[in-house]
Amino acid sequence: MAVLYKVTWPDERVLTGTLATIAGQVRAAGMTRHALILVGPALVARHSAPTARSHLYNPTHAHRFRPARTAQPDQPERRRVPTPSVVIAVTRQGAQLARRLARTLGADVRVPRPFADSADHLTYEGSVVAEIRRCWPRYSALVLVMATGIAVRAVAPLLRHKAEDPAVICLDEAGQYVIPLLGGHARNANELAHHIAAFTGGVAAITTASDVQGRPALDLVAGQMGWRLAPGSQLTAAMAALVNGEPLGLFVDPLLPERVRAHAVSCLDDPAIERVAHEEELVAKPWAACVAVTPRRLVLTDGRPQVVYHPPVLWVGVGCRRGVAVDEVVGAVEHVLDRAGLAGESVAALVTAEAKQDEPALLEAASRLGVPLCVVPHRQLRRVPADAVSPSAARQHLGLPGVAEPAALVASGGNVMVPKHRVGRCTVAVAIGEGSHEYEYRPTLVD
Repeated sequence: MAVLYKVTWPDERVLTGTLATIAGQVRAAGMTRHALILVGPALVARHSAPTARSHLYNPTHAHRFRPARTAQPDQPERRRVPTPSVVIAVTRQGAQLARRLARTLGADVRVPRPFADSADHLTYEGSVVAEIRRCWPRYSALVLVMATGIAVRAVAPLLRHKAEDPAVICLDEAGQYVIPLLGGHARNANELAHHIAAFTGGVAAITTASDVQGRPALDLVAGQMGWRLAPGSQLTAAMAALVNGEPLGLFVDPLLPERVRAHAVSCLDDPAIERVAHEEELVAKPWAACVAVTPRRLVLTDGRPQVVYHPPVLWVGVGCRRGVAVDEVVGAVEHVLDRAGLAGESVAALVTAEAKQDEPALLEAASRLGVPLCVVPHRQLRRVPADAVSPSAARQHLGLPGVAEPAALVASGGNVMVPKHRVGRCTVAVAIGEGSHEYEYRPTLVD
């Protein structure tokens, strides 16, 4: 089961579990409204094979409503159109286009009352500027069928920050020119403009330098690849150096799984970006900025702009005594990661044995760390050879080769990176991998 709370809102949360556990999780999370509940085996597939994707939305899959297009080599895959969206028109002809656009985008439509037809439920009277301002806080994307001058005057007083402002796309009532005014990268306005232009047969007037030059957009890479950015990453400065043709150094950590390394090299491929074999080389040459893809806590000290991406490849196995406090679990995890020089942003999940799946401290620790808690059934843990993991008292008490280390090994589908450490009443181990496709561990909580 999955309970999706306030989807697409800033405080969106997602819980997953089973019929036996989900009610308690929802109650503990305090969810009382705005929640969508999904039940079905597809949810298991989504978590047991996190890299799988529907072929329906694969850019290489063509059908009658989306003819095949020639893909640009080594370009990052585009993300979906932001939702919810609203299309606002100001003229009669613009209202006709707005209705058609709204249908293809799955968006709301707002047209002047004098130009409304029987199917229009959202109309407005008076100034379109006032209507735009009313819609501003309610939508993640505003598509404005009107002159750019009107659009600019309407939104200018509302601007706060690119991370908060919605995408704004402006187009003429014939759909000939589609201009992303705001949120080109941060809100996927460029993608939305391309989508609209394909529908209208017009031209998407993209002005962001990376798109015009065909360079990788460093600010989109994390979202596209499911990576997290290290705190303090200087995206703006690094991106400015890249679009100005200045050299950047790239370090892709050899600790990463092979496929993750290949993805990193592909999506950051650019003539101005030179790959180095060791992180020490990032300070050996006068790069304008440095980029690293690593599960480790990497800090360069020479003052140059740096961007550090953390792919979620660390699976933290946790065992604990009954009744342990959540602070003790979180503290133990953070202690082991810190000692190993690993980044918390690269943690894919906490993992434990079936016997610990209802331990409140583990559920809350996963929620606090912002990762799923994955439970490995005992029958799968017993497949792990005893000589592949550190000795554990779990063999005597549970008939298992262990808890923390074997669980992390099974879930990761990779290798143990940090053997079991005992911290207070907890044991913690770390394995590195993309996530197992052989074993079907059960995610019980996603926050």
